[in-house]
Amino acid sequence: MPFPVTTQGSQEAQSPQKTDLAGPKETDCLLTQKLVETLKPFGVFEEEEELQCRILIWGKLNNLEEVKDLRAVEEAFDQLSNCFDGIEIGILFARLALQTIPEDLDLTDDSLLKNLNVRCIISLNGFRVSNEILYLVPNIDYFRLTLKSIKLWAKCHNIYSNILGFLGGISWAMLVARTCQLYPNAICQLLYINFSGYFLNGMRLDYIKIKLIVDSEKKSL
Repeated sequence: MPFPVTTQGSQEAQSPQKTDLAGPKETDCLLTQKLVETLKPFGVFEEEEELQCRILIWGKLNNLEEVKDLRAVEEAFDQLSNCFDGIEIGILFARLALQTIPEDLDLTDDSLLKNLNVRCIISLNGFRVSNEILYLVPNIDYFRLTLKSIKLWAKCHNIYSNILGFLGGISWAMLVARTCQLYPNAICQLLYINFSGYFLNGMRLDYIKIKLIVDSEKKSL
């Protein structure tokens, strides 16, 4: 993975105020590359063989008559879990208050949440939140690599589990996203250090906001 990477998130996303606009130094780029090499033995990056296997399984599912509108959703609330040809799959269900479901349905539309029960909202939010976070970070590639690093650290310390009272996947993603917002020009090595200093040492977990709150009802007026 070459550095620096320039993939950007949405420029229109409204996020809280930035803290540090300093860019990376040459040593930061070298240390970030070293971080990538350190992570590789832990299997956090998908190998080509694994990627091709997933594509094959995706195709098998898509060819089943019973499977419709197959969609990839990360960090979701799985209502059903199963293993299809060696691949673990979480299945989500949401009953929408619509008479028909259009092919180009936008799941990020807040109006879809009206008249839904809590379980359906949670199912939809798996896709909605994961998709929204990518629009709120200044650099998607740096965000993803930093998140992989933090997740690995949490798993190695046995604190990656919302079932056991610790933070789960989406919670870690939000903390990393906030770090990326606070240091928009930093690369992965600096983001990792800043994350540790800001959240782990300072434990500033009482109030995390990665997007300005907008009242949907007032917005539509």
